[in-house]
Amino acid sequence: MMAGGSYRFVPRPSGTSHQHPYLVFDHQDRLHFHLTIFGKEAVSQQSDSTARTYLYAVLPFLSFDLIRGSSAGLVNPLACFFSLFQ
Repeated sequence: MMAGGSYRFVPRPSGTSHQHPYLVFDHQDRLHFHLTIFGKEAVSQQSDSTARTYLYAVLPFLSFDLIRGSSAGLVNPLACFFSLFQ
């Protein structure tokens, strides 16, 4: 998990009924739907450790963009990240 005030994810026990292995939260501790789905898809297509690595890789970029205050900028870091997998 990451420090407070940034994006973070929480692993879930394997026996949960919703089958989302990770819940991803934004800097205001709101559930981030798209990254939670991304974590689930990464586990189903790759592995648990790969999904964790992907989440650890992308979350600092989202947090950095938030700190930098460029959310109104021309580049959406989440869109750039997802374009790598299309």
